[in-house]
Amino acid sequence: LNLGCGPNRASLNVITLDHAGWKSVDCFAGYNPDECYDFSTGIREPDGSVGAIWLGDCLEHVVQWRQGNALSECYRVLVPGGRLLISVPDMATVMPRWLAGEPGIDGLIWGHQDERGGGNENGDTHKHGYVESTLRAALVKAGFSVVRRIGIHKVWYELAVEAVK
Repeated sequence: LNLGCGPNRASLNVITLDHAGWKSVDCFAGYNPDECYDFSTGIREPDGSVGAIWLGDCLEHVVQWRQGNALSECYRVLVPGGRLLISVPDMATVMPRWLAGEPGIDGLIWGHQDERGGGNENGDTHKHGYVESTLRAALVKAGFSVVRRIGIHKVWYELAVEAVK
């Protein structure tokens, strides 16, 4: 599953060049996902039926009070040994640079990429921020016991993890 696929399904390219078998889900129909719904309220797949989930630059767009449900739903639908890959801005590296006045950092804090340009009527601002410890704690609370930091985009502000069911 490519949850919160956004306008560019090719974002999968950072984890696989083979898009066959990946279902894209987004709450904004204008992005033309395979299925259009808000995954933070529930994932429409049966228990233990998904081998991998990509939450690429997406979880920060979920309101804080729904992020636990979203991660628990990911855990529920994954097969044993299934992988959840997450990439979000690392607020531990972003915030000091923003506080120092570095230009261009605000987009990593608040998002608003498509909303600012009128491309997403639902609004795509960042609604929650993460550091490694808070992301790890949320994943453990959702049931994941194996969580490790990885590199996906390999950019200075990335916080990427792999969680295994």
